[in-house]
Amino acid sequence: MLPDPKTGEDRLPPEIESTVYRLVQEALTNVVKHAKASSARVAVIASPAGVTVEVRDDGVGFATNAPMSGFGLAGLRERAFLVGGSVTIESGDRGTVVRAELPAQERAATSPSAPAQAAS
Repeated sequence: MLPDPKTGEDRLPPEIESTVYRLVQEALTNVVKHAKASSARVAVIASPAGVTVEVRDDGVGFATNAPMSGFGLAGLRERAFLVGGSVTIESGDRGTVVRAELPAQERAATSPSAPAQAAS
């Protein structure tokens, strides 16, 4: 589960939040365009070690070692790489799993109105 600012948990850094959003967006776009899936599941889990993003579908799958004509999967990998993470893709006749592992980083303050700490 992701941190919940409503319960006092700190948010993820903005660059990680943005990366999570874009990874899920691109993976789901690929499911809609290519997978012929009847369902897809998204899981985003934050832990002290980092953030795991997983998008799983029950579509037709594809050969992960075949040359790709688009930028979708390359874009996923690049986005994760830019924040120090990685993406793995498993696919077969029972669907595809796209999993991104993003590194732990200090979490941003939950509120812009939180008191700033004075430098000493």
